[in-house]
Amino acid sequence: MNWQDVEGYAGLGCYFFFEKILKKIPQNKISVLEVGSYQGKSALMINHICNTLKKEVDIHCIDAWPDFIVRETEFEEAWPPFYQGGIEIKKNFLQNIKDFPNITYEKIPLQFPMSFDNHKFGPSYDLIYIDADHSEQSTYACIDAWLPYCKGYLVIDDYFSEAMDSVKRGTDRVVEERGLTLSMDVRRNNGAKVWIDCTT
Repeated sequence: MNWQDVEGYAGLGCYFFFEKILKKIPQNKISVLEVGSYQGKSALMINHICNTLKKEVDIHCIDAWPDFIVRETEFEEAWPPFYQGGIEIKKNFLQNIKDFPNITYEKIPLQFPMSFDNHKFGPSYDLIYIDADHSEQSTYACIDAWLPYCKGYLVIDDYFSEAMDSVKRGTDRVVEERGLTLSMDVRRNNGAKVWIDCTT
C-alpha cells in the first residue's frame, strides 16, 4: 500500500518534515510511536521515508478508533474530533497496514487521566508523533504522558492551525510547566509542526 493512496491529512509538507526529523536520528534501527493513526497514512509515510533512508523501523500505532460521528461544530467538546465512523476507519487502517509486519497497533480507551499500565508500550521511542484528539486537555495529557518514553523527538501536529488553537494552548501549557524548549518551523512546505528535542 502506497501512503499517497490512503485517505488522510498527511501531504507532501508532512513528508518533508518527517524526512528532516528522521535524518537527525543517527542510528539505522529506530522505533516510532504514533498517537492517533486514523487510517494509517502517516505511519505508512514514515515507513516509506525510513526505507528511503535505509533505516530499519518499528512503528507502533495507538488510537481509540471510536464508534461515533462528531461534527466540526462540536470540536471543543469532542474526543477525538476528526473521526467519522470509528469501526470502518479501523477496518481501513488494518487493511492498509496488513502487508507491513513492522507496523503494529493497539486500541486504547478514551479516558482521563491517561493510564497505560495494562499496555505494552516502550520502553522508549526515537520518534513520538502526537496527532490524536486535538482538544487542549488531551494535547496536554498526551505530551505529559508520552514525554518520559521519548529518547529522540516528540512531534506535535497542527500547532499552527487557527481552527485548532486548542493544540497550541495544550502544548504551550505543558512546555511552560516543564520548562521545555519547543522547536518549530512555520514554513508550510515543512508541515508547520513543532517538536521537543529529547536527545539532550
